Amino acid sequence: MASSIAISVINDLYSDQRVHRTCMVWEERGYEVILIGRKYPNSKELNRTYKIHRFNCFWNKGPLFYIEYQVRLWAFLKTLKVDVYLANDLDTLLPNVFWSARNKLPLVYDSHEYFLGSPEIESRPVIKFIWSLAEKYAMPRVDYAVTVNDSISRQYYREYGKSFEVVRNVPLLQSSGFLFDNNFQQVKDDTRRKLLLPLKKPIWIIQGAGINIDRGAEELLEATMALNGEVLLLIVGNGDAIPKLKLTVKSNNLNNDIVRFIPRQSLESLREYTFAADLGFSLDKPRSQNYRWSLPNKIFDYWQAGIPVVSSNIIEVTKLIKSTQAGIITADNSVKSILEAARNLSKIKNYQKAKLAAEEAAKIYNWENEKKVWNNLISRLEGVKTIHIWSMDRLETTSYGGILEVQGQIESALKYDLQVIVYAWSKKGLYNPNPIQMPGVQFHTFARKKTKIYLTKRIPYIVSSRRSKVAEHKSAVQRGMVLINGPHCSGIYHPKNAILRLHNPESIYYKSLAVRSNGMRSLYLRWESRRLREWEKKLAKEWNGQVWSLTSTDSDYWNQMTPLSKSKVVGPMKTFIFNIPQSKPNKKILLVPGKFSVIENENAALISLNSQDWEIIWAGHGASSNLKIKGASRVKYIDSPNDEYISKLFSDAQAVLVHADHKLGIKIKLIQALYQARFIIAHENALFEIPFCSSDGIFIYHDIDTFLEALKLAEKASWNSLRATEILESRKKLLSKIHGSIEFIEV
Repeated sequence: MASSIAISVINDLYSDQRVHRTCMVWEERGYEVILIGRKYPNSKELNRTYKIHRFNCFWNKGPLFYIEYQVRLWAFLKTLKVDVYLANDLDTLLPNVFWSARNKLPLVYDSHEYFLGSPEIESRPVIKFIWSLAEKYAMPRVDYAVTVNDSISRQYYREYGKSFEVVRNVPLLQSSGFLFDNNFQQVKDDTRRKLLLPLKKPIWIIQGAGINIDRGAEELLEATMALNGEVLLLIVGNGDAIPKLKLTVKSNNLNNDIVRFIPRQSLESLREYTFAADLGFSLDKPRSQNYRWSLPNKIFDYWQAGIPVVSSNIIEVTKLIKSTQAGIITADNSVKSILEAARNLSKIKNYQKAKLAAEEAAKIYNWENEKKVWNNLISRLEGVKTIHIWSMDRLETTSYGGILEVQGQIESALKYDLQVIVYAWSKKGLYNPNPIQMPGVQFHTFARKKTKIYLTKRIPYIVSSRRSKVAEHKSAVQRGMVLINGPHCSGIYHPKNAILRLHNPESIYYKSLAVRSNGMRSLYLRWESRRLREWEKKLAKEWNGQVWSLTSTDSDYWNQMTPLSKSKVVGPMKTFIFNIPQSKPNKKILLVPGKFSVIENENAALISLNSQDWEIIWAGHGASSNLKIKGASRVKYIDSPNDEYISKLFSDAQAVLVHADHKLGIKIKLIQALYQARFIIAHENALFEIPFCSSDGIFIYHDIDTFLEALKLAEKASWNSLRATEILESRKKLLSKIHGSIEFIEV
């Protein structure tokens, strides 16, 4: 039996071509589509290949209409048995969120605009506040999301820690091909004759269902009037600016040779009017956030007709026109600037270049290409060549340890041509001013429950703080391969074939932290260590899927608990670009990388202070004020460097310090140092189970005295291109013995 999808939209189904195209994609993928919308008093009948349900609402506008529609949609969705819910825009999202959560089914969200930035909402604080509450509740519960352009996608990602894919409002390819393909001038003349348009006069067009105030039609009309009949302006469509425009035409006694109003047309007829024109205009003013980020579909309609665009300077359109060269941007929204831009573009050489660029753009920005985004999304939803990676922390913090390992898992999965979905937690909430973006990877962020500490239940804080209904829902609807990083993410139900990735035995790790701590912190860490031990035993008895450990010792620790699934060793997956310098360092620099809120890394920083005549750099984040005070006179502290800067620091230093207070797991900073550092000063614990040799440029210590001896050896050791090449080849052999990778598993 075919899967089914309920697609909800609040506006008139007849004119919403974006929703129609979406329905066709799901139908092509074998889904039974049920499109739900409403009927206006003058709505036209629809003849589609998929099912349609339209509400006859008592109210057609205002707050009562929105309330009525939510109730009707909620009640109708209750009656349906479907496999997927798809909501279009925020005004259909809440009922879909409810039934998606209740039935544990995937929820897809298509945001046609930046909803809270629309002029109708942005200028009404109370209404905006109400909708913002709805959005803040609903958005984290969306499983798969798309929107219309990059600016809106990035903004939603910043606000909600969720990736939005971009599906632009591009037109369908006509079966008859592009009108500009063959006998261009003859077809254009025939089209003008058919539409009773002049053959020789230049024709300008502005078209769309939203020719509204603040979208530039008024200034365009004035620019046309200033040319005294040199061009004919076609205003095709409807909107709230039309009455004022008609009044201007009437008061100035303008005839059909200067401007013509064409009511809303069928797609085929609109296509002909657009093709008959010479220049297409899109002149939105950046008066609201939504307009500043808009990417009108008329841009793509103009290119489909093979005509260049004159556009106002708004972010997305400007970016697109600069990349395609298929138009020109006005200096501002004034009549003078519109005229200057149009005259410049109309010059024969400029026009021919822009016209050819428009035709090329039409071959790129069309539905046959754009719908690939939907097809990839549907494949992810179905679990086709998809891996879900659950990370204990989100990846945007300074890269270290577990985060680097998760990055390695992502990179390894992409090499297998897998689609990747990453779920991660943040103590700071969902908002992030600069979220990470990676092609082929979707991110979901959850807010950690800072106060979710159970005193009676045997659930460690690192597990309980990551439990939430939102995360549980994501786990319930995921399809495909699943990789869980550590017991941190194991408090949520996961499918039986999920892989548990152990970075180290957490209970032993927390115990080692407790030994090196004092007071209440030590007591808490011991308490958490005992609870983690109980949790690990519970996991061992219940975990059905594979278990991957970084080292043999860690694997043995798991296997001694007589687990349901024995552990196997899969080495760290994070790789780096080899960048071992050929030349001597300019300065005698000792680099200490790490997250300094971790006791082990704080200890590394303190050990480095014993070095003499070395320039010390601490690079990471989370250093306490006390630690900063201790290093103030000796240390250059680089707070939260990005990955590129960290790599440069590794290569610039004469030696990199890799400290370890325990023998658990593998230090990813050691892996990076093997790729990029000259010499490595490493604690013997950090080298446990690492089959290194003397030619790897590693000097070992176990206390302060041996640390100083290792520093002297690194200082005296010669460095030249020959030594660099020898160390590089030796380290390549070592790394080949350490690294692991994603193994593609049939799911």
